[in-house]
Amino acid sequence: MASFTFAHKVTGIPRPQNTGVHSIDYNMDRTIGRAAAEQWKVVEERKAHKDRVLRHEREAGSVVTNDALVRTPDGDYRTIQEPERKAVNSARTLHHEATTKIEAAKTAQKAAQKKKAG
Repeated sequence: MASFTFAHKVTGIPRPQNTGVHSIDYNMDRTIGRAAAEQWKVVEERKAHKDRVLRHEREAGSVVTNDALVRTPDGDYRTIQEPERKAVNSARTLHHEATTKIEAAKTAQKAAQKKKAG
């Protein structure tokens, strides 16, 4: 009895590889599709819940947007008050500035390496 292996080239991006056996690949694709559909269902349910919370707040007279929602430890959502909103916006600004500086440093480092190698 001869032994054999499936020869397939691994690509650089993470995804299921083609095994060469149609039934295995087809089942894998179906499984991935089902998992994706379930994840999107959770995302859509979460968005619908956020919309209900926002609608309830607006009916109570508040002027709120998605930016004013935060998740609670029990998985629900609540609106943040003005002092919290200021702190959140400050943190977002700091995060954006830090991320911009990090990306600029990475770009400069890559350019320096290219220059050194070239």
